[in-house]
Amino acid sequence: MWIQTTPLATQDDATAALQAANKRLLGNPSATVRVVSEIDVNIPPINGANSLWARRQQVRPLAGTGEEGVALLLGAAIDCHVLVLGLSGTPSWDWESASDIASRQAALLTGKSH
Repeated sequence: MWIQTTPLATQDDATAALQAANKRLLGNPSATVRVVSEIDVNIPPINGANSLWARRQQVRPLAGTGEEGVALLLGAAIDCHVLVLGLSGTPSWDWESASDIASRQAALLTGKSH
């Protein structure tokens, strides 16, 4: 699990940065898998999020061993913050867990209880 929040000056800045982040995600040079397919998905709104995107990636091991897996990416603009989650591993994450983590982070950023 990787979670990053970045504070920006305004809510508009956070929304614009979130859309840019969706197009500029960096690859992991030490990954032992490669992305074989990816799709943007619709998930229910996150409390406190002004804007949101979610992407599911199917990954395959580089070596001949192991099984295919899933990586979930979720980004949200929350007030003047950008939140990005990256979730992968075994067992596979699900969108309910990803949304719960994002909601908890949003509550921390906005000072509102989850």
